[in-house]
Amino acid sequence: MRTTLLLLLLLTARIDAWAEVSFTAQGAGQARVGDYYEVAFTLVADKRVKGEPVFPDFDGFEVISGPNQSTSTSIVNLDVSHSLSWSFRLSPRREGNLTIGAAAMQVGGQVYRTRPLAVKVGGGEAASGDEPPELFMRAVVSSTSPYQGEQIIYQLKVYFRVNVQNYQPEDFQRSAGFIVEEFPLPRRPEIRQELVDGVQYNVAVIRKLALFPTVTGPLEIPSSATSFDIVKQRRSRRSGDIFDQFFSGGMLENYTEQRRLRSKTIVLQVKPLPDPAPADFNGMVGSFSLQTEIDRTALQTNEPLTFTATVKGRGNIKLIPEFSLQLPHDIEAYPPEVESNISRRNMISGFKRFKYLLVPRHPGQQLLKPLRFSYFDPEAETYVTLESKDIALQVERSADYFPGGSILRSGEPIQTYGVDIEYIRTATPRFLPAGKRFVGSWLFLLVTLIPLLLPLTAWGWRLYHDSLQRNIDMRRFRQARPLARRALKRAQHALRKAQPAESIALISQALVGYLADKFGVPAAGLVWNAELAKLRERDIAEELIEELAEIGRYCDFARFAAPTETPGGRDTTPGLPPLEQLLQRSEGIINRLERVL
Repeated sequence: MRTTLLLLLLLTARIDAWAEVSFTAQGAGQARVGDYYEVAFTLVADKRVKGEPVFPDFDGFEVISGPNQSTSTSIVNLDVSHSLSWSFRLSPRREGNLTIGAAAMQVGGQVYRTRPLAVKVGGGEAASGDEPPELFMRAVVSSTSPYQGEQIIYQLKVYFRVNVQNYQPEDFQRSAGFIVEEFPLPRRPEIRQELVDGVQYNVAVIRKLALFPTVTGPLEIPSSATSFDIVKQRRSRRSGDIFDQFFSGGMLENYTEQRRLRSKTIVLQVKPLPDPAPADFNGMVGSFSLQTEIDRTALQTNEPLTFTATVKGRGNIKLIPEFSLQLPHDIEAYPPEVESNISRRNMISGFKRFKYLLVPRHPGQQLLKPLRFSYFDPEAETYVTLESKDIALQVERSADYFPGGSILRSGEPIQTYGVDIEYIRTATPRFLPAGKRFVGSWLFLLVTLIPLLLPLTAWGWRLYHDSLQRNIDMRRFRQARPLARRALKRAQHALRKAQPAESIALISQALVGYLADKFGVPAAGLVWNAELAKLRERDIAEELIEELAEIGRYCDFARFAAPTETPGGRDTTPGLPPLEQLLQRSEGIINRLERVL
């Protein structure tokens, strides 16, 4: 019996020993910016575990995929263990020493945590002192200090010394401040050789963009990422012949390694266009030419003709605006037919053509004024204005010509070429009684005198205004009350917005400003006792002076302590908040002083 109990105790102890849980994180200690980085969190337990860990936030990394979960079960000497693994594919965003925080998992009422992983992240390009990389990527631009609207060529280049089987650029992150045009590139790009730090590389352009900055100042071009499939070779150990493995070292086999690279961001310093610009400048930047043509110069009235204006050059062709034709009143114009052709080779270039349908309505010689097109040339750093030539038209009278027509365009005065109908008035006219004349009536005298009185009134007002301008003290004296009332209104508005401190400051400003303007002293140097003494000299009621002094002391005190009651605890208007009482009392004091000063 004792032997059986001992065996059961040993078995129980053995079972408890199996109940061990481990939670670990695995990942390489080094990585490159933009490349793939694999990290896995593995939980091993003797029982099946449900749930999912709490993963770190992966600060400094871009999460490409994950979590991808896998499970496995192993039996060794009748010991059963279950393994759960959660893997992530990440990509470092920046160089330096990064840390992947700990993941946490609760098992059987206890929380297990992994150890943080330290990752040293290097640059995606070759650096002095480092081993030359077999694959890296660079983003280059044609200019880092362009003008606003100037075309910038952006190229994403890959440098490689390995067998790149396939690549897939990710979508370009369009940022505010640019108009972007993408160049079509062949699936198999042209490869050329380039020497980088003494190492020969194959170089291919895998993305090409035309960027047009729309704002000035520092402007950032975001980084761009691309995935690569690299074919490599390794020794195979699949042969079962031990002599073959020994003498040949195993056969070579190909395998594919996936890499992901990210270029660096580029910061441009965009310069504003110089001033002054031509009056007809519409924002076009580049190099352009202007050509105009017309299909005929001799025609009859009401017969259409086609006038064509073509702008060619390098720049943002899509933004070339429609011309504003300066046509004679005899010619009617219709909205143009617009045709454009954009070439995306080395740069964005092409032409934009406007075809206008013009119809002369009246005979005679007509002159089409020249068109003007202004643009800024970034290479010459100057504005260029193109101007076409005048075109003379000879319009003959047609058989169906009718001279009574007229043409009206927006913003132009009405010009009539013929009138054959006078409209009949249908309203009843107003008659005066017989014997009554307008001349000599009181209305006639009033109308006659008004033109004579207006200059006299204006002259008198001018004299009054000039006297106020010369006498600054008089002007301040007359404007004292209006200015004080404006300050009190602003104080009331601040009180409604729950800003008591600002309201009290405006009340103090109204009272101090009123006294300063009335006595002709600067508001900044006003002394309360001196101004109160002046009021007593003018026989102002002592009660009014004391109330003014009380409110002045309260306003000065309230600048350093929040008010809780009206000065002296007086409540002249029951039911209203203290500051509203203060506003009413201040306005009443100013009104009473205005009657006696």
